[in-house]
Amino acid sequence: MDLKETVLKTILLRDPPLLTQGERVLVAISGGPDSLALLHVLISLRDNLALDWLGAAHADHGLRGSDSDGDREFVESFCTAHSVPCSTARLDVPAIRTSRGVGMEEAARLGRYLFLEETAVRVQATKVATAHTQDDRVESILLHIIRGTGLEGLKGIPYQRDQFIRPLLDATRQDVEAYCALNGLVPRIDASNSDTAISTRNRIRHELLPVLERDYNANVRRAIVSLSEIAVRDSEYMISTAEDLLPTLSTKSKDGALKLDAQSLLNLPEAMQRHVLRRAINSVRGTLEFVGADGVEAVLSALREKRAFCHTTVPPHTRILVKPTEIRIVLGLN
Repeated sequence: MDLKETVLKTILLRDPPLLTQGERVLVAISGGPDSLALLHVLISLRDNLALDWLGAAHADHGLRGSDSDGDREFVESFCTAHSVPCSTARLDVPAIRTSRGVGMEEAARLGRYLFLEETAVRVQATKVATAHTQDDRVESILLHIIRGTGLEGLKGIPYQRDQFIRPLLDATRQDVEAYCALNGLVPRIDASNSDTAISTRNRIRHELLPVLERDYNANVRRAIVSLSEIAVRDSEYMISTAEDLLPTLSTKSKDGALKLDAQSLLNLPEAMQRHVLRRAINSVRGTLEFVGADGVEAVLSALREKRAFCHTTVPPHTRILVKPTEIRIVLGLN
């Protein structure tokens, strides 16, 4: 299937559709194959989708010296040639890393998303399109499995999260490369994406997946996507049920802290205990990012054993205090 056809199908056949008539779409573009192909496809589909506005945003991480400058200049030139307004910004990734207490790769991601959110507000974009592919989805699921995950981690990258959409999520990296070649697109290539010493994701991409395909299952990527689709359906049901249960098991104080009744929580099936606790953490913290299965299980184990316990998440810092009669979740370190 042609990449444009794949993207159009992904956008229109989701429920609800990723885009509707009259939307203002901001495309995140690095200059690499995936984001370049996505912007090019959306330019060609602009009339079909009846978009009100289409623009681009490029975050310069400043981590690759002159190559970073070259990426920005390439993106600006491409956007000018195609009459697409483009916003750019130079991120202070080391400062973000220090303030958030995370690794360099995660700091770059956090800075990039903050820039995209701020730019979307400024240009009044209704959606922000990022160029995650099916391959990214597969790699993310394997990364979650290796690090330890629950059911939600098997969902991988969603088609939509708030205003962010992923129109390339049904397309493979091979589809993207074929589209670029067919349309004479010459993207920027980030050599660090091939360096297996830099990140676990690179090792999954260039070492683990090829071995799995060669020695275990030639269709392992399709199998992982199928697993993800099952996890999405099951997780949506569990989350919906947990959200309905949470108000009956908890109270919220004026300082924003949430208290879960211990006995009521323990009366639930173990699988539902985990989901209710995660919904409780999300209601206080505003995100479940960096809330891993190990931390959730440690809290529940302490509750079942009736021992005092304290678990603190990474930024945004949240303290989860376990007592024999309750779990208290409060934002901050106090």
